[in-house]
Amino acid sequence: MQITHKIEPYTTNSGKQAITWECTDCHHRFSELGAYFYQSILKKDNIEESLTIFTNAINDKTVAKLFKKPSTANKLYMDMCHCTTGVVDIEYLRGVKRAKDILARGMSQYK
Repeated sequence: MQITHKIEPYTTNSGKQAITWECTDCHHRFSELGAYFYQSILKKDNIEESLTIFTNAINDKTVAKLFKKPSTANKLYMDMCHCTTGVVDIEYLRGVKRAKDILARGMSQYK
């Protein structure tokens, strides 16, 4: 499991910067990691640097140091995908195939 982050060009309803995380192995997206990121003890002044530290800590499994309570890190790992390299998420592939089918049907009606 390797996680990457991306800063989105919009903010959330609470006014915080929107961030998406994705597993590079199974392409699962984690929408709940934003709450964990903002609960961490990292300073949010330089968000890119803080995100890099947070993402690296998740990948290195040292994220427990970034929270006041170790149970928060345990909850974070329970929300993760726990995949291994080379394993493909079937739901992701089904979603991609379905999107391509819908797009093909729409384009055939357009002609």
